[in-house]
Amino acid sequence: MKIDGSAGKSYRLTSSLALPDGNTTGIEISGVGGIPLVGATIDLNGFTVGCFPGTCAVGTGSAIGLDTALPFPPASIRVRNGTVQGGGQHGITLDVASVVEDVVALGNRGDGIRVGEWSVVTRSRAIENAVGIFAGSESQITNSAASLNTSAGIRAGAGCTITGDRISRNGSDGIDAFGGSTVSGNTAYANTADGIRAQGGSTLSRNTVVSNGSHWIHDVGGSSTVQANTARFNDGDGLNLSINTGYRENVVTGTVTGFGVDAGANVINGVVTSTP
Repeated sequence: MKIDGSAGKSYRLTSSLALPDGNTTGIEISGVGGIPLVGATIDLNGFTVGCFPGTCAVGTGSAIGLDTALPFPPASIRVRNGTVQGGGQHGITLDVASVVEDVVALGNRGDGIRVGEWSVVTRSRAIENAVGIFAGSESQITNSAASLNTSAGIRAGAGCTITGDRISRNGSDGIDAFGGSTVSGNTAYANTADGIRAQGGSTLSRNTVVSNGSHWIHDVGGSSTVQANTARFNDGDGLNLSINTGYRENVVTGTVTGFGVDAGANVINGVVTSTP
């Protein structure tokens, strides 16, 4: 189904949209005459777009559940309130400055939710996809969940804000954020690799990171701030920090490695560190 992505346009599903096969895109948002369009809203209205068992082969083919058409993808699209499942590729792909809210992306062979830079993903869930939620630079991912994805739960570009999310049992890192990001108030549990992995210049605060397969927090590149986090039962280091990263007020069961600067008031294996 193709729809016009013009500003002011609004669409609401009145029933679920079952795809006939794994190569048919569910909803394609397009411009007119090759001109990019801005601003349509798509309300899934509690319904589902995608492959259903018995009607098409779930998770096969090249289909995307909800997609913005190339070569001029519409921007600033809002998608809300429903489920996109079983796509042969990604569940949802949107361009820059888009919003995804109250959406479930389930069992897509590619990524569950993909948005361009300056976008917002909120109150959404990504389950059993490749990457659960992928966001371009300077985006926000808030109050969402990513579980049982085969790759990272959340992967975000530079300068993103990732807050209040629940990330568990993913096949790679729980959260993988590029440099200059703010990662706060999240729970990362039982992910196969690092609980939280962030590039240099990031701020990592008030996260709870438990039972992950590698490091608790892995700062790559240095010059980050790591403050007031809690970690235990991770297989690797509690903190694996690069040069010039400062850490304070963390509670860690495990080791601290690398060249981070201890700013004091950490509790490492029950021992309080002093302020330098």
